[in-house]
Amino acid sequence: MNEKGVESWIGFLDFCGGGGLCSFIGAMVLRGKIRERDGIEGGAMGDCCATMCCLPCASCQHSNHVGVDE
Repeated sequence: MNEKGVESWIGFLDFCGGGGLCSFIGAMVLRGKIRERDGIEGGAMGDCCATMCCLPCASCQHSNHVGVDE
């Protein structure tokens, strides 16, 4: 989603010892931004639970909503 802040460094921070925590936080933030943009109901607690329980599932949902516009 063309992030220009710290979100663009999340993978690097995990590589340097973040242990996946940065990816979890980044996915949670991205999930909230996608919800706002697409008008999807929910809240921060639901985003937190979804990414904590299954980060790969949350990433799959991200890819379904953030794709190439036709």
